[in-house]
Amino acid sequence: MARRWRCWLGEALPAVLMLATMAMAGFTMDEAMAIHPDGTPVNPEAMRDALRNDQVPGDVWKSDQRLLQLVASDDLAAFTDYMQELHADRIFEADGSARDIREWRQSVRDDDRYSMLLQQSFPYVYNLIVDGTDDQVQDMLRAQRRAQSEAAREARIHQFF
Repeated sequence: MARRWRCWLGEALPAVLMLATMAMAGFTMDEAMAIHPDGTPVNPEAMRDALRNDQVPGDVWKSDQRLLQLVASDDLAAFTDYMQELHADRIFEADGSARDIREWRQSVRDDDRYSMLLQQSFPYVYNLIVDGTDDQVQDMLRAQRRAQSEAAREARIHQFF
């Protein structure tokens, strides 16, 4: 059973993370900086607009030249991907496990849109997150990171051939 879900996980979970990008809805400016459990902005356009209009407290983000370029551009997908990268270190360990598994699992439960997408597209993953043990969920997250790393390695190899 465990081997079957790990095999399936290697194929399906990268798509789960991409689904978060589609989870966009109207939000107030107070919610513009909200993120999904995978680190993607809940509303990338509102987040980018808040940054463009200098409505984000503090100036630390202004020292990130790549972020400044993406905020000024119209490439919303690149902005979303970069924001996910920035948030990933805060959410996940290097091995892919959640820094605070209980908080991460609760963030999935609290994010209605993200939960709905998981339930509809990957019910097994959703059920594991909701009903599994912390260790099972951490194992799933680590397997997802390994699958992503392997896919990236394969892509680098194939770009030369």
